[in-house]
Amino acid sequence: MRILNFTILKLTICLAFGILLAYYINTPLTLVIGLSACLLILLFFFKHIKTNTAWFGALAFLTMICIGMLVTTLHDEHLDKNNYTNIKSKSVSKTLRIRTVLKPGNYNYKYIVDIIKIGNTKSSGKALLN
Repeated sequence: MRILNFTILKLTICLAFGILLAYYINTPLTLVIGLSACLLILLFFFKHIKTNTAWFGALAFLTMICIGMLVTTLHDEHLDKNNYTNIKSKSVSKTLRIRTVLKPGNYNYKYIVDIIKIGNTKSSGKALLN
């Protein structure tokens, strides 16, 4: 199969595998940052060696998997202290801003809203409002 000879396709598959791996396995942010930094440094050292070896390819694939895990972990909303999922408030008042009006259904209207404030606490995040 000639399509698998493209390097960018192989690296994209590794990136997607890293994203899926981080989605299903909860890894600490510090571990993912440290592992990605170490693999990037090793990859740059291997780049300056003139001989092409299988180790460089394997290291490149591992680096792309770690970058996929890093991107997914950095975009996790649970790490944000101001996200509405992390705020424990018994207050009923919420301040919302309508971001998008979606196509209405048979029995309700749908909106994507930004959550600005819960009680007296500033928050962030998006939600679907029916």
